[in-house]
Amino acid sequence: MGKPKAPAPPDPQKVAGAQTAQNIGTAITQQQLNNVNQITPDGTLRYQKSIDPSFIRSGSAHGKDPNRFYLGDDPQGKGFSSREAAERFTWENNLEDAYQTSTYTDPNTGKEYEIPQYTAVQTLSKDQQKLNRINQGTQKNLAQLGRSQSRRLGGLLSGPLDTKGLPEAGDPSKVDRLRLNNIGSGPAITGKIGRTGQVDRHIDRAGRVKDSFGKFGDVTRKIDGAGRVKGGFGGFGSVTRGIDDAGQIGQRIEDGGALTRSYGNDFSEDRNKVEDALMERMQPGLQRDRKALETRLASQGIRIGSEAYQSAMGDHGRQANDARLSAILGAGQEHSRLSGMEAQRAQFENSAQAQQFGQNAAQAQFSNSAQAQRFGQNAAQAQFRNQAQQQRYDQSQGQAAFANNVQAQRFGQNATQAQFQNQAQQQRYDQSQGLAEFGNSAQQQRFGQNATRAQFNNQAQQQRFGQAMARTSFQNDAKQQRYQNRVGATQYNNQNATQEYNADMVRQDAKTATRNNALQEAFALRNQPINEISALLSGSQVQNPNFISPQTAQLANTDVAGITMASHNAALQNYQTQMGGWNSLVGGLGGLGGAYLGTL
Repeated sequence: MGKPKAPAPPDPQKVAGAQTAQNIGTAITQQQLNNVNQITPDGTLRYQKSIDPSFIRSGSAHGKDPNRFYLGDDPQGKGFSSREAAERFTWENNLEDAYQTSTYTDPNTGKEYEIPQYTAVQTLSKDQQKLNRINQGTQKNLAQLGRSQSRRLGGLLSGPLDTKGLPEAGDPSKVDRLRLNNIGSGPAITGKIGRTGQVDRHIDRAGRVKDSFGKFGDVTRKIDGAGRVKGGFGGFGSVTRGIDDAGQIGQRIEDGGALTRSYGNDFSEDRNKVEDALMERMQPGLQRDRKALETRLASQGIRIGSEAYQSAMGDHGRQANDARLSAILGAGQEHSRLSGMEAQRAQFENSAQAQQFGQNAAQAQFSNSAQAQRFGQNAAQAQFRNQAQQQRYDQSQGQAAFANNVQAQRFGQNATQAQFQNQAQQQRYDQSQGLAEFGNSAQQQRFGQNATRAQFNNQAQQQRFGQAMARTSFQNDAKQQRYQNRVGATQYNNQNATQEYNADMVRQDAKTATRNNALQEAFALRNQPINEISALLSGSQVQNPNFISPQTAQLANTDVAGITMASHNAALQNYQTQMGGWNSLVGGLGGLGGAYLGTL
């Protein structure tokens, strides 16, 4: 292993030359992409390569008809009726010698580049061309008529506008000042009412109210005993709490056999065998077809990598892919057929197992039906014994109920006697309460009479207050009426003054409007000839085609210098890595040599 060598740095001049060539190629391609031809109803816009002016010459340059134009490489031809026709023929036949280019010389390498130039050709539609010719004739006639009419303007505009004889305008200073009268302050309003007597705020006392009355006896709070109530009765036998055993119930059904849960084989190997057999049979034919296609394309002159070659090979690839898909589909169909046969076998086995399980279930159900019948008979017998015990229970309960009825009758008589004693005590209580209420009613009557007398006094005071307030309100209304009469008279006088002022303003405005109308007529007479000439100078204009702004394509430039420097940096980094390994190897060998010398 030798010492690695450092990579040579790239030549700046070559890198700059390559970058310049790349930039010029990108710029030319960018311009060609953005030269979008446009076609509109009013005309067309096309981008064509610029033609050298010296390539198309008139017939006078060749000693021929000066009204015809000839191409530079065919001065002996028939020529063309116009320069536009010669240019259209050059573009349609793509005569490279006729195109104008500019030359750019790379200052670093001295290499020259031919840069094409383009011309934007705008052509009006036939209708717009016809309208253009008509407008040119119309504008010529209007220009001549306008020149003859413009001579009148010299005399018309030689002097200022004469306003003598026009009516005078209104004079605002001749309008009298508007003098309005003020309204004095209103009358003094009486805001106070005299004294009308005091209001009674208390009612005289009417005596004390009774809040209690005398004794009237005790209430009977207890009923004498009537004997003990029977809380139970004698024995009547035990209740049957269980039913004799009728035998065991069938808890399970005998197994009907194992279920078939899988096919046992997914037939993947069989499918692969069928697919491989189809592929082996098909592959030689596909290879022969590909070789025959390559031979046919070569004999037709179609190069490898061209668009026609890629299209033909793409068609062949799709046909081969369709054949392979057909083989895969055939293998899948065979796989489905074998799987279906295996599924039918498993279904038959499961049907037999289901039939056996159904028979076992029917046998278990018959055994349980017999056990249920024995259980029902035992339950009926137990129910009969409980019915007999219930009958003895009901008879014992009836005897105890008769004894309790007798005790309840004695208790009811004792309660009636106690209730009679309480009714007598209630009668004495009601009489005492009635006497107390009669005393309070008399006290309430005296209190009501005192309250009525106080209310009568207050009503008399309210009447005196109302009469005093009405008298004061009448006086204020009379003062307000006199003030309103004075306000109405002042307003009437001000309205008359305002009316007279407005009449003077209307008269002055009428004078001003009359003078303005006369001035407008004078200006119209002076401006009418100018307007007529301006109208003659304006006419129909050719409609220029409205072209859209196409979306320009942006072609990214290739950074040749950056790619070159990146490649050099990668090589330099690889060199540094190799040098690191080389230095490590040399250092290791030096260490081994030093260790060996140390042992001597």
